[in-house]
Amino acid sequence: MAREGISYEQVAAVADKMVADGQQPTIRAVRDVLGTGSPNTVHAHLTAWRAARPQAQAQAPELPGELVLALAQEIERAAARARSEVEGRLVDAQAEAGELSASGAALEAELAEAMARVEALTTERDQAAATAAERAEEIKRQADALVLERQTADTARVELAKIQLRVEQMAEKAAEQAAKIQGLEAELGKAREAAQTAAVEVSRLQAQVEAAAKAETALVAERDFLKQGLKDAEAELAQARTRADEARKAHRDELSQAQVAHRSELAEAQAKAEAERKAHREELATAQAALATATAKIEAMTEGRASDQAALVEAKRRIEALELAEAEGRKAHRAELAEAQARAEAERKVHREELATVRAEGAAEVARIREELAKAQGEAAKVREELAEVRKAKPLLATHKARKDGVIAE
Repeated sequence: MAREGISYEQVAAVADKMVADGQQPTIRAVRDVLGTGSPNTVHAHLTAWRAARPQAQAQAPELPGELVLALAQEIERAAARARSEVEGRLVDAQAEAGELSASGAALEAELAEAMARVEALTTERDQAAATAAERAEEIKRQADALVLERQTADTARVELAKIQLRVEQMAEKAAEQAAKIQGLEAELGKAREAAQTAAVEVSRLQAQVEAAAKAETALVAERDFLKQGLKDAEAELAQARTRADEARKAHRDELSQAQVAHRSELAEAQAKAEAERKAHREELATAQAALATATAKIEAMTEGRASDQAALVEAKRRIEALELAEAEGRKAHRAELAEAQARAEAERKVHREELATVRAEGAAEVARIREELAKAQGEAAKVREELAEVRKAKPLLATHKARKDGVIAE
């Protein structure tokens, strides 16, 4: 802030008081009394004050004329010498004062300009500090956002790990199911071997049936009973086939839902398929038991007819057809299971790609924040350099001012 200047009235009042006290009003003495004021300003006001002062005239005493004339001549000569000397000194002092005044004015202008520069640099420093604070706040906000994105990525990785664990569990269950299917196939092979043995036994019984043809009349009632039993067996086989078809359809529907849900539905479908295979095995066992019962009855009766043999052959054919349908159902189930595993693998691949995308975006965001932080640090360095220049300029200004004050005082 610029200092408030002193007025002519203040300088004149101090000079008048000093003259009244018998003192000489000099620039330093006036400044000491006022406690402020530029030496140039005080010098200008003192000059104006001296010019405005009336010249005091002393009343000469009554002396003899000759003495007065002699004294006047002597005083005039001494006054001329003193006036000449004083005028020379006055001219030198005025010239020196003018030079000092010009130098002081130039120094004051330079000081004012330097102070203005200091104020401008201070304002720029404050603005730069505010900008740096805003940048720091923005960087903090972006860092918080990055931390949140990293937490989101970690959550996605945890969720992906859970999905992979569920897929692995599904694969393990599928492997267990495949093992069970292999066990069922082994059991079915044993059943086929038993059927072949039964077929050999039936061939052996055919000879006995031909030998027992004479007992046809006695076995008509038993034959009718066996026919009815075969019809019942056919009906049960038809129902079993229908249930098997419905079960396979339901199994396909449930498997399709399991492929979408990826969770407990696949296990439920596998449990249903296991129940259906168990039912099929039970139905096969029932049919085999019916065949064994029929064989036992034929052996007990030791006779029959060609129609009974044909019925037995038909029963054997239907049993084989049922076994073939069971094998096809297992094949379809394995194909659906393989398709479900392929879809699970595709989903894992999609999750891995999404995770890679999230990591790439996070890395790009980190690079951008680091670049902005580097820019902010560069701007802060510039501000620090400007402040250092201001600090360096202050001692120079103080030294300059002290030198000026010393020169003026001298």
